[in-house]
Amino acid sequence: MTNYAAEFCDKERKFGFDMAAEWMQSKLKIELGGENSSHWSNKQTETLISMLDEGKEFRGISNAIGKTTVQIYAKRRKLIEKGIVKAPEETPQKPSKNE
Repeated sequence: MTNYAAEFCDKERKFGFDMAAEWMQSKLKIELGGENSSHWSNKQTETLISMLDEGKEFRGISNAIGKTTVQIYAKRRKLIEKGIVKAPEETPQKPSKNE
């Protein structure tokens, strides 16, 4: 168990879950653009839209806006649902030599 987890359990026993959860939230650091950050700034969203329109690869987009590829896929899916960007076209499968 990590130090935070042990201390959380101790605080929960002494003060209750709500107080322990509030204490834990005060200890967490928000990493901008990291795995824990689901917030997208307007600039990041605009950059994502333009890079998707330009056909850029997700790795390049990730480096440019500081989001993981998982976050980019999720945001793209939301933008597609809203009709802001087009869904990617599926490339036809090449027939195998046996067909």
